[in-house]
Amino acid sequence: MVSTARRRRSDRAKAYEVIVAATALAAGLVGLSGCSSTSEPVISASQLVGTWKGPEGVFAFKRDHSLKVTSLRLDADLRFLTQCPVVWSGSGTWEFLSAQGVSGMSLGQYRSGSMIGITFPVCDLSLTTWGNTSHVSLCYESDPDDPCSGPLLIKELM
Repeated sequence: MVSTARRRRSDRAKAYEVIVAATALAAGLVGLSGCSSTSEPVISASQLVGTWKGPEGVFAFKRDHSLKVTSLRLDADLRFLTQCPVVWSGSGTWEFLSAQGVSGMSLGQYRSGSMIGITFPVCDLSLTTWGNTSHVSLCYESDPDDPCSGPLLIKELM
């Protein structure tokens, strides 16, 4: 005959196993649903500073908010939106934008963000962060409903 105390321990162990299994199942479903996958992570200036490369150009972000771009090539739709030339190299400035996509009163007003405003003498454009906090890429922002539909810029590791 099984004692009452042993039966209670057995019932608690089974309940614990059910809770562990349910938690594991829920964690798997969250991963599949995209809740923990690709998004627009907020980055700091120190994470942005450096050289980013992609099929549409090379961007060198400096700590002083200056920027040098080499061989900027935008597709026809983005050229139409930004009025940028077909191929362009030159210097400009960068700043983080507010969550609403608005410039600050100065280039350094926002110390971090997921949207970066870029100003060149010939045109302006916006980049957005893409990925997750451990692996961030940049891409051109042209459609708020699909903020990253084009090629990615990947940071060059030093």
